[in-house]
Amino acid sequence: MFERILCANDGSERAFRALEQAIKIAKENDSDLHMVSVEEVDYMPEFMEEVREEIGTAARRFHKVLQRARQMAEESRVTLHTHVLAGHPVRDIVELAAELKVDLLVIGSAGHSDCTNECLVVEPTGLCIWRAVQSWSSGSRVHERGR
Repeated sequence: MFERILCANDGSERAFRALEQAIKIAKENDSDLHMVSVEEVDYMPEFMEEVREEIGTAARRFHKVLQRARQMAEESRVTLHTHVLAGHPVRDIVELAAELKVDLLVIGSAGHSDCTNECLVVEPTGLCIWRAVQSWSSGSRVHERGR
């Protein structure tokens, strides 16, 4: 059903629960699984050196996130392709999803950034977006699926 899956991961526990689901879906569908982490840049850099510094910062910040994600994928015998970007999370996740031509974008709700709310609104054509949401009142998990 899904050839390519992209999971956005900001390092939060909800993002890792979403990754668990993405791994399960990838395994069931024999899908290519990609994970992206985006270090948010609040300004427009004037020099290339600033861009390189931001990318380096992102790589260091997400090192443990990538290690944990790779371990989870290996335990399930799923190949995980990782992407670390510096920029605007919503824009960059959507652009990467379009570039990779993913069929499914999996995100955890209420992570460290506001990306989860905005990503559900901005969809590349035909992209199915799935998120796991934590219910505040009961603590039970609710699954939403958008098209």
